[in-house]
Amino acid sequence: MKIYYYEQNGKQQGPVAKEDLRGNIRSTTLVWTEGMADWVEAKEIDELKELFSTPPPLKNGKSKSNIQVLFEKNKNLIVICSTMVVLFFIGIAIFNSTTNENEILKRKQQDLIKSKYDLVKENEELIEQISEIDKEKEEQARLEIETKREKDYVKKNWRDYIETEYGRPEIDFTFGGISSFSVSATNKSKYYFDKVVFNVIYIKKDGDVYKKEKVTLKNIPPQSTETTQTPKSNRGTKVLVQISQVVCKEIELDEKIIQ
Repeated sequence: MKIYYYEQNGKQQGPVAKEDLRGNIRSTTLVWTEGMADWVEAKEIDELKELFSTPPPLKNGKSKSNIQVLFEKNKNLIVICSTMVVLFFIGIAIFNSTTNENEILKRKQQDLIKSKYDLVKENEELIEQISEIDKEKEEQARLEIETKREKDYVKKNWRDYIETEYGRPEIDFTFGGISSFSVSATNKSKYYFDKVVFNVIYIKKDGDVYKKEKVTLKNIPPQSTETTQTPKSNRGTKVLVQISQVVCKEIELDEKIIQ
């Protein structure tokens, strides 16, 4: 077997077999073997030229890589796997979407049930309020009717609620003449009487009316008495006092007594 020596970084390497030179030398590496007069470049030795030969270029100008070859051999399998992966993620997306839709629908149903419950509760409260309002209105209407009846009764029978009292005047029976005296009115009702008007009639000895005077008591509160004085007269031997008008706006009373 033929052995070779070669130069590397200025130093002699070898001896090695021909196959051991592959990868260790280039075409310009100095090589020597038995039978050679001097060291020469490896490309000048015929039996070593095959170490530096390169394959001819492909027709398309490119060589296929191992990955490309593997891809072509397993193309159908890769397509199937890719399709399965895509379908898997689509399935997950559909599942999540369906789950989200179910959750949303569930929440909407819960909100709807709560809304219905709240609506029923509000309706119950409203019905209760209406019932209370109706009761209040009924009570108010009953009170108004009772008040109206009471006012009508007092209006019709006001004489039972206005009590009058007169003082004793001093009378000159010889020459005639009547002194001033008190006139009082007591309001025995629960309503405010605006005024009570009295006619004071002075009568002469022969029975003729000498004169008439009006005396008015104003603003008589409930369960109260108001008093005033009559004017005096220089003639007359007799005096009469009569109620001529009674006014109570609260019960719509304004009655004038014709005498």
